[in-house]
Amino acid sequence: MNIQQMQYFAEVCRQENVTKAAASLHMSQSTLSLSMKNLETETGLNLFRHVGRNIQLTADGQWHFAG
Repeated sequence: MNIQQMQYFAEVCRQENVTKAAASLHMSQSTLSLSMKNLETETGLNLFRHVGRNIQLTADGQWHFAG
């Protein structure tokens, strides 16, 4: 996990929506989604759970966001 991924992850957590987070970060939704998928692959954890158009953190995601 690099600093940029940490910043992206934090913004997705704050917004609870990848599209809104991408707009806030001035990037495309697909680029941000790919970055978050890569983060999950690198950590070997499911960090998010999709609920309709929004996301919720899993227990692992909450632990990483708090840390």
